[in-house]
Amino acid sequence: MTGETQLRARRTRMKILKAIADRNGSAGFSEIKDATDLSTGSIYYHLERMVVYVTKRSKHYHITKEGLQLLDQNAQVATR
Repeated sequence: MTGETQLRARRTRMKILKAIADRNGSAGFSEIKDATDLSTGSIYYHLERMVVYVTKRSKHYHITKEGLQLLDQNAQVATR
């Protein structure tokens, strides 16, 4: 992946994590889609690669401790 592609992927994954975190750490697929305006394929693609940061139970995605830490680190970098 090129640097630009990696940056876009990171931004997309941060959007997904934030959408889940903003719903008390648990969100259904439709809630993620509505919150991010991403395509269905894009959301599934990134969720499959985020297993350390997001888990799926029943029909909901849950942010993990590592996912919350990543969001926090990203927020700290953004405010510098």
